[in-house]
Amino acid sequence: MGIQGACPLALSLSTLQALPTPMEHRSLILRANRFLGPVLVQRGLVLEADLEKANEKLLELIQSNAPQEASLLKILIFRLGVLDESKLIADVLEKEQIGLVDLSHYEKAPILEFDLDLDLCQATWTLPYAKIDDFFFVATTYYLSAPVREHWQTLLGANILWYATDMKGMIAALEEVFSFAGKK
Repeated sequence: MGIQGACPLALSLSTLQALPTPMEHRSLILRANRFLGPVLVQRGLVLEADLEKANEKLLELIQSNAPQEASLLKILIFRLGVLDESKLIADVLEKEQIGLVDLSHYEKAPILEFDLDLDLCQATWTLPYAKIDDFFFVATTYYLSAPVREHWQTLLGANILWYATDMKGMIAALEEVFSFAGKK
């Protein structure tokens, strides 16, 4: 099986529509992860066999309507233990020339002023955490997924300064923002 732009995560529209209780961002979750997986393999960060196992688990989580768990990165890092997140971050910083941010150093309450769809933030593992003039500072664990970057670029319609962050930091930041918003 080759990795030229697609992976076993590809689903037909009928399969997608047949999944139980639709999550609002299901199609973006699928696209984001479908594009991320091959990049991880191409860069030598995971083996294709491990990606296939992770994709199977991801589909199970999506079908069980668990958006907070529907993340290829979470599966590869925490469930399967086959992706070294520090190597992933080092690769992104070196090859993509973006910054690194520790979200624990930022206040989360002001993030609510951006009037964000917090479910979208969780679906894409991306969080705009500051804005100065017309520049958004956006942290993500999914920078290597083109659909995630494109979606946020279209949504914010502004200049974006991208920053990589670690998955545990993103999880904690999202939990804190959800808490401020009175969700979950």
